[in-house]
Amino acid sequence: IKTDRFYACESTDMVLVASDSLIFLHFDWSTTVRYIGNLDGQGKPLNGSNNYQIEFDIPPPVLGFWSLTMYDGTNKLLVDNRINRYSIGDRTEGIQYGDDGSLKIHIRNEKPNGDDAQNWLPAPEGPFYLVIRAYNAKPEVFNGSWSPPPIQKFE
Repeated sequence: IKTDRFYACESTDMVLVASDSLIFLHFDWSTTVRYIGNLDGQGKPLNGSNNYQIEFDIPPPVLGFWSLTMYDGTNKLLVDNRINRYSIGDRTEGIQYGDDGSLKIHIRNEKPNGDDAQNWLPAPEGPFYLVIRAYNAKPEVFNGSWSPPPIQKFE
């Protein structure tokens, strides 16, 4: 399923289930959804030489938890970075939501200034991709009334 440059992967994607199963041995995968994004909102490949943001009007609706994880586009591994942040989500300490519950995540190689640094997911210098995982997702995720926003490039 394609949703604005993210592709939804259902729990029947055995490679993703197997990789997640190494971490979560006793989990009901029938309520887990993964979205994979490797293009920005204009259809261009994601690259750490650019600055991006994802602005969620409503973060992924879940009964469990959700995360947005950064992977290196070359070696497919987590992105090593100076703050040791490999993902950001509802369990991220210090994350800042808007007064209306919205959430803006900054995706870039260099640390942003001021309060934006709280919601920073460090990117590598080159290509990368993102995976949103929604564990124990609410019906809105499955019926299509919620989908991830596009990854917006900005200067």
